[in-house]
Amino acid sequence: MLAARGEQRIQIASQTGNPFTKGSAYARTSRVGDTVTYRVLDLRSKVERGTHTATVIKVTDTEVIRDDGFVSDLLGNQRRSRQGYANSPNQFVPLEFQVGKRWRTQFEVTDPKGVTWHAEQELRIVARERVTVPARSFNAFRLEARGMSWPPQGPTESQVTRWHVPEFQWPVARDEVRRRAGVDVFTERLELMSYKLA
Repeated sequence: MLAARGEQRIQIASQTGNPFTKGSAYARTSRVGDTVTYRVLDLRSKVERGTHTATVIKVTDTEVIRDDGFVSDLLGNQRRSRQGYANSPNQFVPLEFQVGKRWRTQFEVTDPKGVTWHAEQELRIVARERVTVPARSFNAFRLEARGMSWPPQGPTESQVTRWHVPEFQWPVARDEVRRRAGVDVFTERLELMSYKLA
């Protein structure tokens, strides 16, 4: 409503040179033609499981749609995975990246068979640091998420670390571990191999 009346978003003064901050940045919205290639590894053994490439084919008023089946909102928050799991609105990716930022998100997950369960995550941006992946080295914000979900298989803990840069919405690297009854049931690392922005 304020924007419709001409109100402008407050812009924080540059934090360059401020010894008490690592800076902040706003994320870029994806555009049709943006392309990313990731390699997928087992997080524990580092054995490569494969690679996949995805290109943005459509951007609507509310969604970014890729040719691999992945759908996100305009910030990059997953609405549908490549495997067909649908998420209700959630907030994994913030509009503004700033070290020290904390938030919580709750959402519903629906699997390809139509079974739905609840999930909760506590997130924080803990550092800005250099991360090197096959694509190149990035000065990235490290985002850590810890949470629980309650799928039919039983209560599942998750720990996710993602490294984001404002250049594009998807992480340049991601480590994910899921545990059920204290046992790892999923361990994966994604690393950006290449990217092309439209």
